[in-house]
Amino acid sequence: MLFRSKTLTPGERLPHQAATPGGLVNVSPYGTLSPPPQAGQGPPSSGGVSAKVGHGPQAATAAPPGTGTAPPMNLNMSQAQAAAATDTSKSVVQNVDNTRTADQDFGTNQHINDQLLALSKDTSTGYGSEGWRKAVGYISGGRISSPDFQTIGAYLDRSSAMAAKSMGLPNTNAGLETAAGATGTTQYSPEALQTKVKLASALNTASHQFRQGQDKAVGQGASPDPAAYNQFRADWSNNFDPRIFLMENAHRLGTPDESKAIAGKMSAAEKTDLQQKRTNLLSLAQTGHLPQ
Repeated sequence: MLFRSKTLTPGERLPHQAATPGGLVNVSPYGTLSPPPQAGQGPPSSGGVSAKVGHGPQAATAAPPGTGTAPPMNLNMSQAQAAAATDTSKSVVQNVDNTRTADQDFGTNQHINDQLLALSKDTSTGYGSEGWRKAVGYISGGRISSPDFQTIGAYLDRSSAMAAKSMGLPNTNAGLETAAGATGTTQYSPEALQTKVKLASALNTASHQFRQGQDKAVGQGASPDPAAYNQFRADWSNNFDPRIFLMENAHRLGTPDESKAIAGKMSAAEKTDLQQKRTNLLSLAQTGHLPQ
């Protein structure tokens, strides 16, 4: 017997079926499953309801118009993204807290550095003398365990490394000592000590200003914005130059000739570049972002 297809009347259709120009389709609580588009046509209309297979956060979207194939499914994508975002947020919170903790010693570090500079310039104390030993112990509040040059130098190196790390600067000691013209000698001389002290003091000043700008960029709450933090940190790193803070501290201590000596070693182009970086860092410290 030959059977012919019959067009169902509305009364004969099942409750979960509906008529479309492309034939009958099932209707689920989660949307209409549309028939594939005909050649040269765009996606069929489903009355404003998005077509999805299944339901919930892992539902796969319908095939892109005109392709006839569905995009590959990554069932773990949302979970992976959420985990990555959580890790990033935790890392940023830790970095922000570390910077704030390090900055609590800004005033103490500045005092020790200033006094070491003054002490090394004062020939009356004499390196290794009783006066020297007492003075080093007094001005450091016991932070420098021995008054010998190696111990003082190690203390200053650690101070420099911690300050640079708080700003997210890579591999600080070697690169920054080279930039500042510091000496790596292990034998005491007033010049060698002063060079180390000046670098440590410059980084201490820089990290303090970094902290001020950081708080402007991300606020002082417990949940800093990772995007704002990363942008601020990148802008600071791109503009950082220790000579800026060496010159700034020279003016603060009333020794502008030292600042002039640093500038005297630069070409006109280097001076222009350094001035722009100083302007950028000043804006970052005061507002949390580059000049508008």
